Amino acid sequence: AENAFIEGTGGVIVEVAQAGDDHEIIITHVRHEELVWDPYSRRHDFGDARFLGVAKWMYADDVGAIYPKAKKEIDDSIESGSIFGNAAYDATFEDRPKHGQFMGPVGTYVDRKQHRIMVVDLYHREQGVWQRCVFWGGGTLEKGESLYKNDKGETVCPIEAFSCYVDSDNERYGLVRNMIDLQDEINRRRSLLLRSE
Repeated sequence: AENAFIEGTGGVIVEVAQAGDDHEIIITHVRHEELVWDPYSRRHDFGDARFLGVAKWMYADDVGAIYPKAKKEIDDSIESGSIFGNAAYDATFEDRPKHGQFMGPVGTYVDRKQHRIMVVDLYHREQGVWQRCVFWGGGTLEKGESLYKNDKGETVCPIEAFSCYVDSDNERYGLVRNMIDLQDEINRRRSLLLRSE
């Protein structure tokens, strides 16, 4: 809720951990700068979104441990600074994607300096069925139908997100944006008072 009120959008991912016959529901907060969404979605609760996901920087060795088949390709891209012949982005850059956008030049998926890659865990609808795809700039790490289903047996996206406000341009914003003009006016009046003294 704090993210929705301040930054404009907040979300969680609802997952199930299975240990034997026991199932534990785990609700994990998704940092607002890591949440990605369909820019054409107009609803506050993203009920009309075609995709939702999480894009985050991960250390190459951690990704290699989770996906051993991709380890060599990931290590090679970090060492050589290229993905399919494209130079990796190897300069100082902002660490956080903005406004639900994660796509950019292929090189922006690799941070050679810190030995990290941008990994995107994306849920998307294809012909009414939710699919999951985990990928990075060098290719797909995992893909398949969403494991999560509703009471009717239909696949669902486990990411629950909402925005405080959505304007006519589909820009999502929180309560704070409406306070900026008021605060600017207060600051200006105080500044003028200080000058007159």
